[in-house]
Amino acid sequence: VARLCHRGDLFWCRARGINLGTLLQPAGFSLDRMPDLSGRTAVVTGASSGLGLEVAKQLALANATVVLACRNLSRCERAQSLIAEAAARRASAPASTLPLALDLESLQSVAAFAAALEAELQRRGAAGEPAPGPPPDP
Repeated sequence: VARLCHRGDLFWCRARGINLGTLLQPAGFSLDRMPDLSGRTAVVTGASSGLGLEVAKQLALANATVVLACRNLSRCERAQSLIAEAAARRASAPASTLPLALDLESLQSVAAFAAALEAELQRRGAAGEPAPGPPPDP
């Protein structure tokens, strides 16, 4: 099951076992037509491997700030390194990524993730860095 969602200035993806091209080609999407996502923040779950990692990488290469949400923080940090290497190979701006632990099967983990993300977004706002506002109600 894969899901790429957008609400306001936030994007998020939940996916496992689906090739990125398989997911996006039927909708007519092409990576070379991805808009500049500067000032946007994307939260990608499952970002340590597979489709989640590829989505996180492409969003980061499009200048989005990408929150890498993974069950295993060390695998999340490895994904962060892979994304940084991809940005360096493209000679683009350094990727803005933030690895955070998130186990969607644990409400405690979800609460800790939400608190850490909120604190980081507030810190960025106080530092003058782009920080998105809350998403609109559905």
